[in-house]
Amino acid sequence: MFSIRKSRRFVHFFALLTALYFIACNIKYVFSALKWLIPFAPTVASSQLFTYFPHDIDCSRVFAGDVNYTQSVSKFRLTLGELGLSMGCDRITARFSSAPAFHEPYSIAYVKTVYQDYQFLEQQMWNTYTRRNWYCFSVDHKAPEAFKKNIAQLAHCLPNVLISNVSREVFSDGFNQNYAHIDCMKTLLSRKYEYLFLLQNHDILARTHRSAVVDREPCPYHRCVENYSRNLGQLGLCPKSFRGDELAACQAANVTYMKGSMQALLPKATADYIVREIDVTTFVDMFSLYFAADEQLFPSLLTTEALKIPGRYSAPCGYPKMLRHVVWFDKKGQCASGNMRHGVCIFGLEDLPSLKNLQPFIINKMLPSFDNGAIQCFNELLLNKSIGIINNDIISLANSNYAQFQRELRQPGFDPATIISFWPTFCRVFVGVEGMIGVVLNALVILLIWRKKLAANLFTYRIGVTVTPMQGALQNLLAAISCQLNESTERFLQVHLFHYDQYIIIIYGPVAWAAEIFSDALLFVFVMAAFGIWELIPSTCILQYLALVKPHYSSMRRLLIAYGVCLVLVGYSMPFCTTFHASVSNRQQFTQTVEKVHNLDKNETVRVYGGFLLSQSENDKSVLSLATNGVFPTYLVGYLIFFWTSRRCYLLLAALGDKRSAQTIVWQVLLHTKFIFWSRGRPEFREIAFLPLLILSLPLGLFGVALVSGMTMDQQTLVLSFSLWLVPIVQALVSLTFVTRIKSTRLRKESVSIAIGAKLSP
Repeated sequence: MFSIRKSRRFVHFFALLTALYFIACNIKYVFSALKWLIPFAPTVASSQLFTYFPHDIDCSRVFAGDVNYTQSVSKFRLTLGELGLSMGCDRITARFSSAPAFHEPYSIAYVKTVYQDYQFLEQQMWNTYTRRNWYCFSVDHKAPEAFKKNIAQLAHCLPNVLISNVSREVFSDGFNQNYAHIDCMKTLLSRKYEYLFLLQNHDILARTHRSAVVDREPCPYHRCVENYSRNLGQLGLCPKSFRGDELAACQAANVTYMKGSMQALLPKATADYIVREIDVTTFVDMFSLYFAADEQLFPSLLTTEALKIPGRYSAPCGYPKMLRHVVWFDKKGQCASGNMRHGVCIFGLEDLPSLKNLQPFIINKMLPSFDNGAIQCFNELLLNKSIGIINNDIISLANSNYAQFQRELRQPGFDPATIISFWPTFCRVFVGVEGMIGVVLNALVILLIWRKKLAANLFTYRIGVTVTPMQGALQNLLAAISCQLNESTERFLQVHLFHYDQYIIIIYGPVAWAAEIFSDALLFVFVMAAFGIWELIPSTCILQYLALVKPHYSSMRRLLIAYGVCLVLVGYSMPFCTTFHASVSNRQQFTQTVEKVHNLDKNETVRVYGGFLLSQSENDKSVLSLATNGVFPTYLVGYLIFFWTSRRCYLLLAALGDKRSAQTIVWQVLLHTKFIFWSRGRPEFREIAFLPLLILSLPLGLFGVALVSGMTMDQQTLVLSFSLWLVPIVQALVSLTFVTRIKSTRLRKESVSIAIGAKLSP
């Protein structure tokens, strides 16, 4: 049995541990939220950064689609000549020290074949510059000497800028492009990075160290395979380390020809493997006589399973076709500038509105000799995104489907044909463990309280202690089911997702296959169980109050009054559960959001409910109305009753003075000093009331910040789900510490004190 002192220390320790747990899990999001709350002037922040090319174009009007203004500005396009940048190391260092600070948890290597426009290249590098990144240039042998000198000076002044050891003649039809890139990949072998971009001179990155999920498309057979050898043995592509049966199997296999782009995004392990293990000479030379010869190599290598390249793409999915954004031959009128070069659109100011929210990583292409104003406006857009002025909805590269595939690929026995979605699996494991712990603890509280031999007049005490663990056990049981089914069976789980103005409830697993009435019922139980956390708070407060001021009431009468109030609160909030029953079109929109944010595999079973923050034309119900009209009134009434009855009980007990028993005094002091953790100091009615407030305060606070600032919580919304399942666990732990040491003799003495107090109270 625990002593009172040890029990209090345990509660202190557990509460502190809980607070630290939530802070540790959300430290990154907390800092992100604080950034939005700190007042700052965007224009001042921008003006403190180095400007490569001052201009008078109002880029915001261009991106907003102001056609008349854009046409008037584009009549006098700005072009970029060599403006004589100071190339001393002190000046170069000063320019890059003003670059916006990126704090991604991984470094990137950028490989470029270059031949002209040094100032343009330095500005593009500045957009992505961090000291953790690597920048390698493969300089065209035909480039002007002044250009070569500037690149060499840049590499001399910045330690993370490298130049390949081989200088090749590179041509626009793709000749030697692959070799030039591989030269830089060899130079980067000893450097540490996580991903590598392969780029051309005038490629512009459309993102700031972020990425989106990309589509994949196999190469049309007639365009890639006809007239070319397909056998890996004949092409000499089999890895050098293969021996015996592994080598024989590789030599007998065929290459998977893919037509993609010269630009590529590779993990370091992929780049190193290609350089060390694969001789691409025969393959590259076979295509070298044809236009766009450089666009076959990496797409084909990375989708050929027999080569076992780490970081390869799943063969059924193909190679990313949206790594690069390019408009060919303007077949659909998509080249608003009207300027074509080698059949490719050269984007100008007129194209910027369509490029603002572009999904691909790379824009090909913009030329400073054609429209430098468009380049400067796009740089301004990237800068604003980088320093947080513009909020953009982009999935982190580390969380993309591609990165997930690579993590799974490293696991022994992984089958690329079966890719498991990470977030549903993570949620099931985490919530499942929480659920099992909560069910066991709450069931133990109920078992112990009914096994103890207590006085007959303490029947309401048993009921009061039993109801809350029953509600907690139900809530945790729903969570525990998600990890109790067979591993070969789809498991169901309900979690939350807050994505800008969308509040979504997600149900995974076989319930999504069943008739909608089953998932509707499950949603109802989930929501009402969550509401029960605060709607059951008044019950034991009222029971204790009635025991003090109305001792002549029967036990049944007290129970009816106490739980009648709770039933009124439950009945009031019940209709608001329909807030999440959206229209078909809205539900489709919510499903697309879930697929994007949780990176769902196409085989993942899901049913989605949700609502918008504000009411829509087709549905007058909204999450805001649920919060203000449904949750807030019951929350307020429940805690008002709690405060009022607890205060009245405290005053009544204090009025006893010297007539209080020793046990009453002990529990009264306990109530006074530990009020924040539980609502009643007396052992008859040990109900934790402030713990839900403590546990839910941080996730609900972040939720409020997101509402005010317009941020998206996305995966951080899971903290709210985990918090809801944690509340019954904490309540059960604290209740368990007191139930285990309650003795019937103590309760009998205390019941006498209650009766005396009731008679003495005015």
